[in-house]
Amino acid sequence: MMMSVIYNGMSLDDSDLEEENKQNNNVTGIPTVSQTVDRGQGGLSRLTFRNSRKSSDNSRTSSKDNKYGNNRQSNGEYIQTISLAVDSCINNNIFTPFPQIEPPRPPPPIVGKVTHYSIELYWEEALAKAYDGTTKDAGRIKICLQEEDKHNSWGNIYTGYGKRHTVTGLDHQTEYHYRIRFMNNYGNSEWSAHVNVSTTKEPLTGEHLHRAIMRKDVEEIEKILDTGDVKIDVPDKYGFTGLMQASQKGFIEVVECLLNNGADVHSKNDAGKTALMLASYAGQLKVVKILREAGARYEDFDRGGSTSLHWAVDGGNTYLIEWMIQDGAEVNIPDHNCGWTPLLRCASVSGKRDVAYSLLSKGADINIQDRDGKTALMIAIINGHLELVELLLKRNADLTVKNEYGKTAYQMAQAMEKRRILRSLDEHVEYKGLKGIKI
Repeated sequence: MMMSVIYNGMSLDDSDLEEENKQNNNVTGIPTVSQTVDRGQGGLSRLTFRNSRKSSDNSRTSSKDNKYGNNRQSNGEYIQTISLAVDSCINNNIFTPFPQIEPPRPPPPIVGKVTHYSIELYWEEALAKAYDGTTKDAGRIKICLQEEDKHNSWGNIYTGYGKRHTVTGLDHQTEYHYRIRFMNNYGNSEWSAHVNVSTTKEPLTGEHLHRAIMRKDVEEIEKILDTGDVKIDVPDKYGFTGLMQASQKGFIEVVECLLNNGADVHSKNDAGKTALMLASYAGQLKVVKILREAGARYEDFDRGGSTSLHWAVDGGNTYLIEWMIQDGAEVNIPDHNCGWTPLLRCASVSGKRDVAYSLLSKGADINIQDRDGKTALMIAIINGHLELVELLLKRNADLTVKNEYGKTAYQMAQAMEKRRILRSLDEHVEYKGLKGIKI
């Protein structure tokens, strides 16, 4: 930077001022004009002047004095003259004492935590060094982070003032490239060299196991279980274990695979249901047989108080119902809620005639009462299950039984105005010659 100032009416260039300053510095130790500007110390008007050796300065005869006349000034007066001239240059934008510098080229971002779907990058140390090399008027340093795509094109994924950034939503076991640059009020740095980083292998979870089960992929199920990373009874988001899922769907090979690998046949979901209950409701007779061989119990109750036989009744598979009773399921077992046996459950829910027939043929008590004193006939009348009412009448259901309020089945039909059912009841009473029923 060339600069000229006026010294006692004469023009001095940088070289003249530099030599003069050096001589004066031998006495005062004040930095030269070029030193002050290069160091970015602000304008020369801020220099501290020392007048302690003014008498020594006046006694010295400088070679410069001969060059520019016999004018003699003290060291302080000389420096002040230069300072005023330089301030004038600054005010008139002749030169700027502060260097206008864009940020330096940063190193590549540093790689932090890496998972199968995310990469953490940071540049804290590089940012601190960049601030050390610039002045305050350069402003805050903004960071731009770019990622190279599959077509070898770079695109911005982050712009801001942070010291780190985590890239998410990535593919597992995939290599990615990243680079950064710094930006301030004076411009942008060059792009850093790029850093290569690969995401990790996706860890196996219960979700992988459940997906393999739903695909009936026994080989994949074996591989997942062999890793030891996934517990065999890990539930899905609905609380179902793999065995529950496979049992309900009727995936026989999968059920056998899971049982062979130690699946808990007694495990319950949030509702208290076991794999046997789910298979019973779905009518999966072959699965029920496998589960029973593995030790599944008919005496287990869910949180609603029902057993597997109650759920089999709701499902309506008569072959399964009859097999379960033959296999040891208690045909008259009451639930823990209303005291309903499987027959009372049938009358309350589905009203299916064939289900009731299977239960009756296997020894169900036709006149058993629930906690309110209602029989299957009374419940069938309440729910309007005409076919079931007729079946129960044919099987000689007792019309004299009363509920806790002292009402018979016939009286309940009258009170509810069940006309079609009343006709069937009248015909049955007349056919059987029953007395005192219509009172």
